[in-house]
Amino acid sequence: MGRLMVLFVFFLPAVGNAEEAPKPVWLVVAREAFTGAVEPLAAHRAGDGLETVVSTEGVAEALAGLTRPPAYLLLVGDYEKGREAERWYLPTAQRPLYRWMLTQRMTFASDSHFGDLDRDGVQDIPVGRIPARNADEVSTVVQKIIAFENRKATTADLRLNLWGGTPNYGPAFDAVQTSFLLNSLRRDAPPWLDLWIISSDRNHPLCGWPADQPDLFSRRMAEGALINALMGHANADFFLSINVDGKELGYTADSAREILSQGAPSAPLLFFSCDSGNFARETPCMAESFLFFHAGPVATVAASTNSHPLTNYFTATSMAAELGGRTARYGDLWLDSQKKARNREVNFFTVVANELKEIEGKLEEEIDVDKLKGDQLLMYAFLGDPATRIRLPETLRGSVEKRDDGWFWRVDKPMGATALEVAFRLGKPPLLRQFGRSANRDEAMSRFGDANGQLGYSLLDPPANDAPWEGVVTKKGLLRLTATGPGVCATVVFELH
Repeated sequence: MGRLMVLFVFFLPAVGNAEEAPKPVWLVVAREAFTGAVEPLAAHRAGDGLETVVSTEGVAEALAGLTRPPAYLLLVGDYEKGREAERWYLPTAQRPLYRWMLTQRMTFASDSHFGDLDRDGVQDIPVGRIPARNADEVSTVVQKIIAFENRKATTADLRLNLWGGTPNYGPAFDAVQTSFLLNSLRRDAPPWLDLWIISSDRNHPLCGWPADQPDLFSRRMAEGALINALMGHANADFFLSINVDGKELGYTADSAREILSQGAPSAPLLFFSCDSGNFARETPCMAESFLFFHAGPVATVAASTNSHPLTNYFTATSMAAELGGRTARYGDLWLDSQKKARNREVNFFTVVANELKEIEGKLEEEIDVDKLKGDQLLMYAFLGDPATRIRLPETLRGSVEKRDDGWFWRVDKPMGATALEVAFRLGKPPLLRQFGRSANRDEAMSRFGDANGQLGYSLLDPPANDAPWEGVVTKKGLLRLTATGPGVCATVVFELH
């Protein structure tokens, strides 16, 4: 096959005698039929400060043709065994799976394998794929990415939307899973993060009305977030939330299609579950379907095979902690979280980890956690561009002073900021109690709204834009101040005590 390479290089004026650092390389390996559809994204990335290379060679050849390792690798084309003659065919790697159940497949599809540049079993760079079979699908994702990165900053960029499905590990474990989840977020997530949660525990107020959960989650995604996440059991077509009267209720691409077919693209969707990212099969998996919805997530991240609950727990909690950093792109956020999770250990003090270690069984005397963690790094497919920008907030400069009338706060207005949101929460996210099952939908949804209201921040009246950004709060708790504007999102949280 011939080779097409588009190279964008821009040089900035040198300052003194200082040698300019080379730009990070964004490498695209695409089928020839898709290079035209990729060009707008290549131009966008070039303007974004990346050195842009688009190649129609194989992955190994494209990597070998670079003068230095890339920072990001994007594959454009789909994979299905036996379809090598198709114009959309772009191979993936097959990795052996460390199994803990006899029913599991022996191997799994792994694009992340290509990011392990030194072949030491640890991914070095983020790898993404647009699993398209025609140019229109490529264009859909490309236009979503550009629109997502050009959108106006809002305080929705500080929100995590999370749906926790039933563990199905027995009544004792299932009864405390929502408390485990809330405890983890209290411990690991940054204090500015706004939480919105659906739980599968019918005795918990965060459950709401089970039949409404799919629409609730889709509409919440469409309203905006930093990240959307599903945690629980799944296959390539179905995410399980809850069992009601012997019937499994959950989430599918079809249940989200109407809501996510029109509107602005939503934030990435992460599936901490099995098989939801199995892009190597004949029909689209959930992660693929959501990626191609016009108002669906701008990227999806999901496992191409069975993922283990222990390593999913490690990755999810590591990602919550990574949100407190300054990562600029979603691919880096995901990879950094995975690497941090790889260093997590099971020990006496990690109660949840010890519970999860062998909860699904084992095929040898003791399950090998190191092998589970090694597979976890390589089994998750990042569908979309790993260089997609994440809008983690900058630090807003300000101060707070205790006075007789309360706490007087003041913040500096950043350049470009046009609005200030003043929000308050009583403290860390509460460990909401179970109340028993709701008798009807109205009661369930009232409890659901009240519970999520306690998890998130409530708005207070802001100062006028032409007035100094200052005010007084009279209650103890957490005060979050967030400045937004074109290209601006900066926040600070003050603990008032």
